[in-house]
Amino acid sequence: MSHSIEESRLALNIGDLRSRLLAPAGPVSRLDWSEALASTNTELAAVVTRHEAEWPDFSVLTAEVQTAGKGRLERNWQAPQGSALAISVLLRPQNLAVETFGWLSMMSAVAVCQTLRNVGVEAGIKWPNDVLVRGADGEAKKVCGTLAQLVALPGKSPVVVLGTGINVSQSTEELPTETSSSVLVAGGTSIDRNHLLEDYLRRLNELYQRLQLAQLPVRSSGEGIPSLRQEVTDLLITFGQQVRAELPGGVYSYGRASGIDAQGALLVTDAAGSTTTISAADVVHLRRADGQGIGYA
Repeated sequence: MSHSIEESRLALNIGDLRSRLLAPAGPVSRLDWSEALASTNTELAAVVTRHEAEWPDFSVLTAEVQTAGKGRLERNWQAPQGSALAISVLLRPQNLAVETFGWLSMMSAVAVCQTLRNVGVEAGIKWPNDVLVRGADGEAKKVCGTLAQLVALPGKSPVVVLGTGINVSQSTEELPTETSSSVLVAGGTSIDRNHLLEDYLRRLNELYQRLQLAQLPVRSSGEGIPSLRQEVTDLLITFGQQVRAELPGGVYSYGRASGIDAQGALLVTDAAGSTTTISAADVVHLRRADGQGIGYA
């Protein structure tokens, strides 16, 4: 491990990160840091609403600790100070229809998977926005969650606040649930948060620029370059799984995850061959008939 746990939990070197990441040296327009925030997503959405002109495309807000971090379905996300990365990025898509914004959280998940692979951790995506790694018990564990939040601006096009929380140096005892993991627990070759943050932001920006150039998640931005849909498909471990989707109103849908449509919705095909489009639901992977499966809810 290139960094001890104590070293990895020191405050981010924001001066060095700014010198490396801020334009023109890097892809970031603005990089703000806080020792503690209730939620980087909530804070960034609020300041952009109040001071919209001061936050250009691909502005970043990060904090050492979140006291009220939120994931999908308003679930809490918290970690010991300095043990995780809490990152929110402001996106002002120019060539994307609002209907495609559902892909942005999956775009972040792809960037996280690429970043983790760079430190020796193989990861996959659980639709729509969780990053999972294989645990010592053979079950998949959540190491990261992403959340894309649409922010309306009076008289202007909406913007997106893309939040990402990555568990970095938590020990097994510090993790919130038995279905959680961290880069440390997963055997990552580095738990240097500065390195992980920089790598993630560079990879995220590359995917974002490619998506804007392509204009559609299902379209390639150039010869030999995979579309975002293909990138997600290659990493989506939900594909082929038997799933249970809890729909709004407490209705459940069961079947096999068979694809993703152009808007990023999950397609679930039941035993009778009927396909349901799932755009907003809590999805649970069920064990396959052979007894295998990731067993993660």
